[in-house]
Amino acid sequence: MPEKEKQGAGGATSASSKSVPISISEKQRKPSCTPPPETPRENKEREIPGERRLECICPYLSDQGKLVITDCVLSFRSLHYDKQIQLSDITGVKKTGKSKILVRAGNEQLVFGPFPPDTKRKDVLKCLKNSNDPSDNGAGVDDDDDDVGATSVDVSKLQGFEAADIQQMMVVQPACSQYFLPPDPKKDKASATYTLSIPLPAVLGLVVSTSSNIGMKVLESEGNENLAGTEWEKSSDGTHWVRTLTMLSRKNPLVTPSVTQTQRFKQMSDREAEFETSSSMEGVPFTSAGQFTAEGKWRFVEEDGSTKVMTWCRVEWHKKAGMMTPKGQIDKGTIEGFEEYFLLFKKKIYGELARAGGGAAIEGEGGDEMDGSG
Repeated sequence: MPEKEKQGAGGATSASSKSVPISISEKQRKPSCTPPPETPRENKEREIPGERRLECICPYLSDQGKLVITDCVLSFRSLHYDKQIQLSDITGVKKTGKSKILVRAGNEQLVFGPFPPDTKRKDVLKCLKNSNDPSDNGAGVDDDDDDVGATSVDVSKLQGFEAADIQQMMVVQPACSQYFLPPDPKKDKASATYTLSIPLPAVLGLVVSTSSNIGMKVLESEGNENLAGTEWEKSSDGTHWVRTLTMLSRKNPLVTPSVTQTQRFKQMSDREAEFETSSSMEGVPFTSAGQFTAEGKWRFVEEDGSTKVMTWCRVEWHKKAGMMTPKGQIDKGTIEGFEEYFLLFKKKIYGELARAGGGAAIEGEGGDEMDGSG
């Protein structure tokens, strides 16, 4: 009678009276020099369609990851993001900040960069252009800051045209000693500067009036949620107008502070106005509520029927930064965020002018100061 078979580890059977072939499962448990199998992320990365044209490591929303551009898609993968966009869905690419690019696709506006030393921003722009359409000579890719359109703008078609709040606020008020001070070159960083060939009231209707949704659209495109705002009211000292916005910032998935933005407007003269924003955040790691504010300043000057728009930004610290407070990182991130914000706002204005039939109505100035060079 054969001896009783014994159950081995892994479910394989063996008999003491005779040898049997080693099962596959047992054989796999032996030491091997074979490399471990690829992770799911590595396998998934192989599935990016098309012929690869460019690969580099860069951040998106402060999250470091891998950007891949093929002849048909743009792919970005990181610990928190996995985005894949058909190049045919990309409607525009633009330099932003000193070393970043902004990609427009549908309702999304995505900012990538800065790029590593071995990858130049202009090469990424060129790769997107050539991959999208090798015969394209640059359509859809803004390699500089010039915008061209039609020959005139019908201001009656613009958002905020003859808005009641603007007509009420465009009255010169007494001087204000606390706000609307001249930019301080040591603190305020100059950002976007450009000229719109529409009169001052039309520009204020687009940027300042609550009847225009451009400002809200820009904030939403930056990842802010639960936006709510008050109407314009005269300040307690009667020198300017003020309103408040509240929102939840989701630009960084790891940090979602609540934001309170105070907006102030003042008509300085018949042809000059200023618009300021002051944002305080609660929920930023290693900071206390009200410890710092992000300050933005707009100045509008009308001359010969056109309006020059100038913008500045800065970070104002109201309490001393503690040992654990990443002050330098906050300062840098806030200024870069402002530059992207001013650029997006400018693009929304240009889009509105184009919708109303304009474009030559737009003259870019100082674009390199904001957008950087290659």
